Amino acid sequence: EVAGLTLGADLARLATVQAVRAIHLGDLDEGILSLDRAHAYRRVGAEDVARTQYAFAAPAVELLTERIVNDRLAGPLVSGLLDAVQASPRDMFVGNAWERVMTILRETDAQSEFSWQHQFFLEADPLATSLGSIAVVTGQLLDLRMVPPRILRFTGPDRPDLEITSSGTSVTVQADLRDDALEDSAELAELFAVAADADTGTIIASSPCTVGHGMVSALLQVGTDTDRLHYMLISADTDIDAIRLDPTGVAVAQIDRFCRYAWTMHRTAGALRFGVGASSTGADIDNSSLAAEQAELTATDAMSTAVGLVRQLARRTRRGPDGEAIAGYSAAVQRLAEHMEERSMPTGTLEPTLAELVELT
Repeated sequence: EVAGLTLGADLARLATVQAVRAIHLGDLDEGILSLDRAHAYRRVGAEDVARTQYAFAAPAVELLTERIVNDRLAGPLVSGLLDAVQASPRDMFVGNAWERVMTILRETDAQSEFSWQHQFFLEADPLATSLGSIAVVTGQLLDLRMVPPRILRFTGPDRPDLEITSSGTSVTVQADLRDDALEDSAELAELFAVAADADTGTIIASSPCTVGHGMVSALLQVGTDTDRLHYMLISADTDIDAIRLDPTGVAVAQIDRFCRYAWTMHRTAGALRFGVGASSTGADIDNSSLAAEQAELTATDAMSTAVGLVRQLARRTRRGPDGEAIAGYSAAVQRLAEHMEERSMPTGTLEPTLAELVELT
């Protein structure tokens, strides 16, 4: 909501989906996320963009439909997938795939939600496992704003992503890929590594990355004391002016990591609550509530850390050239914290995306 204006429901839903795409740290199915995007774009009338996303999504939809049959999934995931596929153009699917998928989803949606609840409540939350927990460590942290989402392994907001190996005046920087990352993807092929003076942020070396054996790496010739350097991976299309490797920029990147982690866990809690169906038993509801509460506690801890860090940064920079910008950033972080105090089941435009629900199965 800005200056008395409020986004319509369809635009607000598109904003939610785009936020999940850009910020969510979980191992989301990118094909199903394309379906979420296609469905949202079509609702706002962006038909050409929607068709492109539907084309990306079609193979993933068929694979997910097979999983629904094989794993006997039901409930909100199936009903949401049914709505999205029903709204999609039939010619985006090969042959009679659209009709076959629709038949399966209609039949499954009419059945009991028991299978969904069994899968949903009895297994550990995969996001909580894959994202790790908050820990105080030393090392080099990625600025997540500078790299494509969900390609590099993330184990916690304060756990180092980069392994640094020094040899004389050369440094090897490497980071692990996520298990489902495609090593021949254009996004990985366009990654660069940079090294900068840790005090001034001045970039002194850069090198394209190579990809292989489940990791991305680069060799940097720094020609100076490697102890006084900070490193970063960036996309080829990154605005050079947006790169901040001075102490203030590094601090903002760390705060951003805690915010993203907190928001991801908050969304996870909402998805857990959303999975409770009309036929859920009391035990099902209790289990879901407990899992959601655990995710919310993790989110609260991370958000509390972010608020504390940004307040410290605001005090430290208030008399400097970054003072006004950091004050505004601090206010934004505080608003995010206030938003996340709401712990009810998400509804309307804030409902979980299909990709988020799939991640919980």
